[in-house]
Amino acid sequence: MRVIKNHLTIGLIYKDVWRLIPASVGTLVSLGYQLVNLYGFLPAIIITVFMAGIIAALLSLNLYLLSFFHLNFQLCVLIAAVIMVMFLLVWLLVNLYMNRRIKLRISKLSYSSRAALNILSLLLCNKIIPIKSAPRTQFWELHFKPTIAGQVQSLEAEELNAAIQADYKQLAAKLAPDTVLFGCTPGCLEKRMQMAGIKSTQFQIEKTIIPPEHAHVFGLKRSFFLHVLSFQPLLDEER
Repeated sequence: MRVIKNHLTIGLIYKDVWRLIPASVGTLVSLGYQLVNLYGFLPAIIITVFMAGIIAALLSLNLYLLSFFHLNFQLCVLIAAVIMVMFLLVWLLVNLYMNRRIKLRISKLSYSSRAALNILSLLLCNKIIPIKSAPRTQFWELHFKPTIAGQVQSLEAEELNAAIQADYKQLAAKLAPDTVLFGCTPGCLEKRMQMAGIKSTQFQIEKTIIPPEHAHVFGLKRSFFLHVLSFQPLLDEER
């Protein structure tokens, strides 16, 4: 009985549960980003909207059941829509706050989750990338800024390396040490990451199944690679 009482009092809600709000939206957005690279913009939008619709329907049904059928189902749908919009706004505010706080030169952060990383690694690399993480590890997806994405190939090597190094230092200074960053880019950034002072034990890179010709939208024809980065060794043992 004491354990049950503790679960209903001090263990009723832990503070980490609030991270699920932006993480749930971030998971869907992370999938949407890479579906664009894999299938194209229109199919990605359709799939993402379809997934959001399923989530909204399930949420509406749960609200209807939890009300013991006292609430009108249309009202449950409206409440579910409001909840999803609120979640989206929270995710946008978290991203806006962090990007303004860190002020990266060529990159931007998007709050995500380990679930998104696992799904993307399975979808794009046919494997789950093993990483070491703590219970409160945060996962962020890292993108080139839209104004930079199509111009990366035109940057001088020294300029790009300096920008990556500057962004990495900013991220390391402002984010928690066990934060995990991930992102998918056309072309492998391994050499540039090493030139930026990032140790090989701090990142993993896997080639994806995205066809190289899909990089034409960036003015390139290169294979896509999924990069996973942390400020600490990603695995307990040396790679």
